[in-house]
Amino acid sequence: MIGLLALYLLLAELMTLEFSGNRAVGFLWLSSGLALAAVLLKGYRFLAVAFVGALLGNLLSATPVSFALLDATRHTAMIFLGAWALKRQSGFDPDLKRLQDFLHLLAVALACGLFVALMAPLIEWLSGSVGHFSFDQRLTGHILGIAVLTPLVLVWRRRPQHWAAPRVAAEAALVIGLSTAVGQAVFLGWQADGFAAIAQGYWLFFLIGWAAIRLGPHGAILVAAVAALQGLLGAQQGIGYFSANTSGDKLDNYFFYMLSLAVVGMVLATYITELKAKQALLRESLGTLRNFLETTLDGFWRVDSQGHIIDVNAAYCKQSGYSRSELIARHISDFDVSLSPIEITQYIQGITYSGRKLFETTHRRKDGSIWHIEASATCQNAATGELFVVLRDITERTEREAQLLRTQDRLSLAQQASGSGLWDLELASGLISWTP
Repeated sequence: MIGLLALYLLLAELMTLEFSGNRAVGFLWLSSGLALAAVLLKGYRFLAVAFVGALLGNLLSATPVSFALLDATRHTAMIFLGAWALKRQSGFDPDLKRLQDFLHLLAVALACGLFVALMAPLIEWLSGSVGHFSFDQRLTGHILGIAVLTPLVLVWRRRPQHWAAPRVAAEAALVIGLSTAVGQAVFLGWQADGFAAIAQGYWLFFLIGWAAIRLGPHGAILVAAVAALQGLLGAQQGIGYFSANTSGDKLDNYFFYMLSLAVVGMVLATYITELKAKQALLRESLGTLRNFLETTLDGFWRVDSQGHIIDVNAAYCKQSGYSRSELIARHISDFDVSLSPIEITQYIQGITYSGRKLFETTHRRKDGSIWHIEASATCQNAATGELFVVLRDITERTEREAQLLRTQDRLSLAQQASGSGLWDLELASGLISWTP
């Protein structure tokens, strides 16, 4: 809590010293992002720190007491509403590993900016004081503070584990180093004579895209935050890309540029991070499925719409005597001795239409012997006609059923030859049956 309060006062003092002449930047714009992150992570008790920090910061900036009290109240209400809106979102992850989490934060930033800007006339009227900032400045300033500083705190509260790998660490150092050097050239006039004839505003977008793709949210938000600091310093010193903005448009160009840079970087980073997580989950699921298929006792085929085998597991290879390479791309009719190619086509069409089918058939092994199959076929993709087929060896069951039928036939012949009969009483139902 003391640390957050100290940041409020430090920012107020810095903004007063650096921008006292034109009031281009408000210290609460930057403090909003830090306070929102603190409330999201530590709870609503930090709202008291936000109120005290805003009040003391305003007083430190020689703001009238009535205006300072109302401004602090507005600031605290904004932080409360922003944190409440995010916390009520089911599944919101402060780590910002998903695109939807950052988009929720961005929507809250927009709402907070509008809240502050729309409340300004009421506060000025109640306090009898005229504010220093326009509607656009309040709107964009708070949006930028939340869009950059809140993700910076949320994301960097945990170190990026994948950066520990030497190759990734080297790439991170390269990206961040290049981004910082380019920021020096674009915003702080470094090597101004050499780059004077070259348009420089777009350079950072390439680098933040690189950081987003390769380093994730940690890299993207760090590049955006460093660029925002460099741009602000350059504007204050009257050099670089925004050198003429503080006296003219009051840093409107700076706010929109940095907001665009941060949003592009974080949207790309969170989208790719989420996509990589889904791909990892899919690979894990496919690995589990492959492990199941390779260890199950039943055979498995993946078959295309024409009846050709795309994939096969080890169980079917063992049961049939064929190797995997001998089975891939072969047609079902090469192994099925019960169904003709035309019947197989009809089966595939019927399964594609109905979704699944359970049937019995017979296959020929590599050594020429016949074995009985119970096939359970499921249409995996109706658009492509691809089927998953589980093949269970029912040879023993079929032979037992045939032996039972033979035994029953022999018993019937024996009864007929001897002229004897049998009767059967079901004790539970009392029913009696007998042979003729």
